[in-house]
Amino acid sequence: MNKLFDRGRLSFAALAAVVMTLCLPIAAEEADSVIEEIVVTATYRDTDMMDTPLSITALTDVEIEQRGVEDIMTLFLAVPGLNYGQAAPTWHYVVARGIAQFRAPTGPVSFYVDNVPVQGQGARSPQMPNFDLERIEVLKGPQGTLYGEGSMAASVRYITKKPNPEGFDYGYSVRVNDPEHSRDIGYRVDSMVNIPISDNMALRLTPFSRKKPGIIDKYGPTIMRDVNYRRENGLRAQ
Repeated sequence: MNKLFDRGRLSFAALAAVVMTLCLPIAAEEADSVIEEIVVTATYRDTDMMDTPLSITALTDVEIEQRGVEDIMTLFLAVPGLNYGQAAPTWHYVVARGIAQFRAPTGPVSFYVDNVPVQGQGARSPQMPNFDLERIEVLKGPQGTLYGEGSMAASVRYITKKPNPEGFDYGYSVRVNDPEHSRDIGYRVDSMVNIPISDNMALRLTPFSRKKPGIIDKYGPTIMRDVNYRRENGLRAQ
């Protein structure tokens, strides 16, 4: 009886293995059919990211939202080989492939909005808001041929969504946060409006306002609470 039971169990296992082997190619074909192709412009022309001869990481607008990438302070969490440190609200030490920030007119990592450089002197660079972006491209390795002397370790490109003359559009995002070690409440408000002007012209405005509560207290002659808070207000117009 036991021999018959074992033989039946082995036959069932063999049949299941055959069925799984036959179904795997079908499942693989279905998975391949839904993989999204990401088109990048890292070489100043549209190319599929898989065919671009560069070490590149690209995040689409959906991935930026899903991964909670708000700015450069959280971008490094989604990009392998990228690290971040901050000395002040406008001093950002970005490390790519182990190459740290050094004292020079330009640092080892360059920042671009579309094709416009936005990097300041040394480690100074703006906190670019990641709302209403088409994608973020991080090019790792020396990029001096295309992006200048400040791109020895990497280049970070913010690709914005372009004005659309075909119709009116708007969008907004509101977030509130209450840090555990702060006595204040923070918020982030991002918005966008696209206004058609003519058949081939439109205006796209992206205003934002942020308040990030501080978590550090300063003790001295007087006690100052939450001294490292930050407020930002800005507008991008195209």
